Amino acid sequence: MAEKQLLQMEKKYKLNENCKLSIVWTINPAGYAGINTMTEDLRSRFIGSIWSYPTNSELDKVINWEQIPDEQVRKPLLTFIQDIHALKMKGDVEYSLSIRDIAQFCEYFRDMLGTKSTQDVIQDALLEVILVKFSDPAERELVRIRVNDTFGAKL
Repeated sequence: MAEKQLLQMEKKYKLNENCKLSIVWTINPAGYAGINTMTEDLRSRFIGSIWSYPTNSELDKVINWEQIPDEQVRKPLLTFIQDIHALKMKGDVEYSLSIRDIAQFCEYFRDMLGTKSTQDVIQDALLEVILVKFSDPAERELVRIRVNDTFGAKL
């Protein structure tokens, strides 16, 4: 039965004749929790580029900052993101905040704006969008301290 279902899911994709870039993405089934490293044979089949973590000016260009206060949120958030990435590079945390995380923060902030004071919205966004990304208690505490130092929040 499983083989029959698998065969039904197979799809054939044809690239356009002058295609310069093709990205193929797969995900594991929700019930699969394994982590497997790529074997040397598999790794040898890949080519590509290694990108560095985005700079603040690069992040600034891709995020929708509409309704996000510059001095209270935007500038501190960009600094904070780079600080967390530096912690990741040192091995102090396992997670670097992504462009998606920043976009989520801004969306949450805009959605909550007007329901509470700006400072309360900042604190809620930091708790519910940023701190939640760090599951290890020691890492979360380190990030919480950075949040407090950068935003003047008391989480």
